[in-house]
Amino acid sequence: MRKLMVGVLGAAALVAGCGSSGDYKNEPRPPAPENIAVSVTNARVSISTARIGAGPVVLVVSNISSGARDLTLSPPPGSSSACVSANASSGPINSQGTARLPLELIEGDCVVAVRGDQRTRPARLTVAGQRASAQSSLSLP
Repeated sequence: MRKLMVGVLGAAALVAGCGSSGDYKNEPRPPAPENIAVSVTNARVSISTARIGAGPVVLVVSNISSGARDLTLSPPPGSSSACVSANASSGPINSQGTARLPLELIEGDCVVAVRGDQRTRPARLTVAGQRASAQSSLSLP
């Protein structure tokens, strides 16, 4: 019985010792996603922060206006540097409803506006350089 046990343990140690001899490249993690609160009323679009670093974000949009609204992010008039690689849209958000819009922001400026509504004043979002890596953040999922 002992010989069998020693043999099994020896085989397990041999298998555990096998592995790749190549170098493991430990790439830094991307920045942790940031939540940005956005509220839409009949008069204006408000955003919780006007300036943020580039990286992943989630726009949490509350539509407290009287009708359904479609929120868009696009470059400011006369500018070619937008904070998103392509125009982004939330899709229709019902009155008194909320939506989550995950985005990857890049350096630049964006106008956060209601599609097709010139009466609702838009907000402006400025995206600066890349945010720090989340490599050493222990409390992330």
